[in-house]
Amino acid sequence: MYRQFVIPDLDELSLYQQIDTAPVEGEPGVFALRASAQGGESLELVIDSLGRSVRLVISADGSQLLDVYRESATKLSIKETSDELIMTVSFAVDELAGELEMSIGRHVRVKDVLLLR
Repeated sequence: MYRQFVIPDLDELSLYQQIDTAPVEGEPGVFALRASAQGGESLELVIDSLGRSVRLVISADGSQLLDVYRESATKLSIKETSDELIMTVSFAVDELAGELEMSIGRHVRVKDVLLLR
């Protein structure tokens, strides 16, 4: 069963001051969300809405710390608290479901959860 990848409009994403959005050249419908934490880490979340996939890359001091690729994305949600921005990508395929949660504040934190349904 095909599920749509629900993503906020680019206009809505531009309301968050911590996030920069940019299209990925040569990839129609693909764009990157970029953010930096106060501690110096940087986050890039590349979103392919048609392919229903995301790639998360976290770097610090010029070194790549984390590179995660996930398919079967169903929803991107963003919320802002007083001290951090939280982006959550939900996934679902067959008997698997999960979430990739990225918090950007003083530092970048990532929580990756996959569960059997």
